[in-house]
Amino acid sequence: MNQDLLEQKIHEWEPEGAEVVRTIDSYDNEVERIVKFEGWYYLYRYFLLHGNEARVHVSVDLNRVSPDHIIQELGERL
Repeated sequence: MNQDLLEQKIHEWEPEGAEVVRTIDSYDNEVERIVKFEGWYYLYRYFLLHGNEARVHVSVDLNRVSPDHIIQELGERL
């Protein structure tokens, strides 16, 4: 993934002062990050789309959930 584009989206979407719990490099064109902020957990998925120019987009897959919810979500993927 293009690191500069990724950093730009992280700066735009993730709250300032958030703690990155884990970074999951799913594929070459996709990165997921589990973030903790104010006692809640978030799962951000960044993915690279190619068109006329490469752009990184973001999906907030989990928003303000408990750690158990994060574990359940990741466990169900296996």
